[in-house]
Amino acid sequence: MSNEEQTGNEQRTATIVSIGTRMSPVESPVIGWIASVSAHNLPYVDYEGNKAGPLAARRLMLLMPGTFASMAERRQEVLLVFERNDPLRPIITGFLSPRETEEGAAPELVVVEGARVRIDARDDVSLVCGEGAVTLRGNGRVFVSGTNVTVDSLGVARVRGADTEIG
Repeated sequence: MSNEEQTGNEQRTATIVSIGTRMSPVESPVIGWIASVSAHNLPYVDYEGNKAGPLAARRLMLLMPGTFASMAERRQEVLLVFERNDPLRPIITGFLSPRETEEGAAPELVVVEGARVRIDARDDVSLVCGEGAVTLRGNGRVFVSGTNVTVDSLGVARVRGADTEIG
C-alpha cells in the first residue's frame, strides 16, 4: 500500500460515523455519568457532547448487584476512556467522589441491596468508622480495634484459639 493510500485510510478512520451523526475521536479521559442500567446490571453512560444517547459501557471493576441502579438514580459521575478513541465505546475507569459543598459534608452512602453481601479481596478488607475498625487480612488474621470494644451475645460467646490471651 502506498503512502498516499495509507494517508487516505487514516483520514477516513479519523472520524467515526454514527446514525448520520459525525463524532470526533475522543483521545483524552472524559467525565460522564451513569445514565441507566440494563436488566442484567450493565451500566449505560452518557457524557457532554455525546449525540448518540446513553451507551453501554465496559468497566474495570465488578460491583454488587443493584449498585449501578443506585448510581443511575443519583447520576454518579464516572471517569471514561474510550476503546480505540471511539466515542461509542466507553470504558468506566473509576467513580468520582462528590464535591463537598460544605466543610465537613459527609460523602454519600453506598447502599447494597440483598440478603447477603460478599466482598472478596486478595490482601485485606477494612471497615473504618471514626476510631473503630475491623480489618480482615488475606493471611487469615482478623483485627478489631476501637476506643471501647463490646462483645454482646444472647447465646454462648466463644473464644477459641491455639493460644488465647485476654487482657
